[in-house]
Amino acid sequence: MKYAVTLILVLAACHVVGALRFLERRCTSKSRHRRRLIGGVDAKLFSTPWMAYLHRNGNFICGGSLITYRFVLTAAHCRKLDEQIVVRLGEFDVDTQIDCRDRGCALPFEDHEVESFYSHPSYTTLKHFDIALVKLKTRVVEQNNITPICLLLDTTDTWQRYVDSIQQFSVAGWGWTEAGSFSHVLKTANVTQVDQFTCLADFGFEVDQSHICAGDPARHTCYGDSGGPLFATISEDLVDYNVQFGIVSYGENPCQGVGVFTNVKSYIPWIEHTINRANTVA
Repeated sequence: MKYAVTLILVLAACHVVGALRFLERRCTSKSRHRRRLIGGVDAKLFSTPWMAYLHRNGNFICGGSLITYRFVLTAAHCRKLDEQIVVRLGEFDVDTQIDCRDRGCALPFEDHEVESFYSHPSYTTLKHFDIALVKLKTRVVEQNNITPICLLLDTTDTWQRYVDSIQQFSVAGWGWTEAGSFSHVLKTANVTQVDQFTCLADFGFEVDQSHICAGDPARHTCYGDSGGPLFATISEDLVDYNVQFGIVSYGENPCQGVGVFTNVKSYIPWIEHTINRANTVA
């Protein structure tokens, strides 16, 4: 992040809360920490327990998000051919074994081996179909610093209009900062949505309904933020749900202004189908 920071067989995990249907029923979050930052600030410990830190031999590759207790969502371009990826959950400060802040100490992070990596079958370049699912070898046990983010299963035009109406999203990651290096502490920021016409006309991005554009001159994504979530809070019956709407995909070079995010809503059928299929494999 430069100058900021840049969702066995049946999906019984689907949960109905009023009009909201989620992929994972235990994705509730009461977090209200939505920090606006300039120059990048540290996230609050326990505020983004779905964040995944993808690495190889300890070397950071990409971000991701835990969307069920067995699957992580990320960008397809995050994996090179035959690259062995490990998914770390519960990470916050990569320089410390036990993360502590004024709200207490988190449990140690967990490294999970990958059973399968599913890139979207139509993915060829990061500008289109830049989405992937990672199936972990073992099921994750919920704890205070490891909980899935919510993915809405509704794919109607009404929800697309709702997505289009969101003025600001939040992003989080360990990506590149203004200091010229990856951040060792998880960063978070709010970024402003940019309509498709402006995104196309002003920046020349190849965007359609399968993308979301967002960013600000001083708050946006950068190298290393790829695969991380673009999210916002939805309230239902006095409960806040942190819902993922996008995946960090690509942006301007060098890390300035508006970025392009894969629109998760466009791929909900693929996500459900892939998880169902993966869970039928012995």
